[in-house]
Amino acid sequence: MNHFTTKQVRNLQRFVRGALGFGIVTSITANVIHSLTQAHDQSWQVWSSAGLAALAPLVLFISTEMVTRIPIHSRILGVARLLITLALAGFSGWISYWHMASVAGMLGETSGSQYIYPLIIDGMMVVATISLIELGRLGTAVQVVEVAAVEAAEAEKSEARRCKPGCACGRHNRKAPAKRVTRRRTTAMAPVSPGRVPVEELNADMAKA
Repeated sequence: MNHFTTKQVRNLQRFVRGALGFGIVTSITANVIHSLTQAHDQSWQVWSSAGLAALAPLVLFISTEMVTRIPIHSRILGVARLLITLALAGFSGWISYWHMASVAGMLGETSGSQYIYPLIIDGMMVVATISLIELGRLGTAVQVVEVAAVEAAEAEKSEARRCKPGCACGRHNRKAPAKRVTRRRTTAMAPVSPGRVPVEELNADMAKA
């Protein structure tokens, strides 16, 4: 799951839907051709038979789309929906198998090959149906992980905006600005020369004399 992104899962879903659509169109074509080659008493029966023949593959395609696009809220209902979709895939494959085998025989396929072609198409449709179901679940899980990652990143950004430089939260590597050390200047006393006598002492000696 961690090796996929939402974009990659969607690309895979488009590819698998294309494969399923190809199988659906092939199955519908074979079913309609089979119905048109049957004897009918009235003209409306021809078109009704053609529509009925195309019904099974269309129901399978619609059911698969509902399973893969609608999220699951109840596990029991999700399992029931999955089992019904797989059952529809089996019924559709059974119906289209014999119709396609009959059409392949009319087109000149013999020696058992007329029974192989339907297995190829129906097998691909079943695989595509299961793959779409699994990709739907994978896409949901990947989306949850990506949303959680985005929310965590946004929360970290908002926390960084609230914090001040030099905070003690441990989230930042900022250092507090260094304090300036102010030095006071001291004025030194001028030293007295060794051979020099102060004026007060000189005046006192003269008064005594």
